Amino acid sequence: MSQTACPTCGILSQHDPSPIVPLSSRVSELLSVNTPPHDAEVDAMRQIVKESSELVDSLQEQMKKAQERLSSLQDLHRTAFGTLTTVKIVLHPIRSLPTISSQRFSSAVPR
Repeated sequence: MSQTACPTCGILSQHDPSPIVPLSSRVSELLSVNTPPHDAEVDAMRQIVKESSELVDSLQEQMKKAQERLSSLQDLHRTAFGTLTTVKIVLHPIRSLPTISSQRFSSAVPR
């Protein structure tokens, strides 16, 4: 198995360079009848079960890590968005109106 990093998020993924081979017509045939596979077929099918199980386990682990990363990013997003919103409120131009208004009124009123 080789590891590659996603160019977008950086998460490492493990994958077998050879993809899963689609099931043969013989497997479909065996599913439609009530006869066992030949001895030679059993060994090949057991190998498919082993490799598929390993791939499923690997994919489940990768999905778990991806979910954890997503959760972490969502927490960070909420925090950053809260900070952004708060600071934008503080900097909003309407907040300076009382200062501008009081300066204009005080300069208009004789002392």
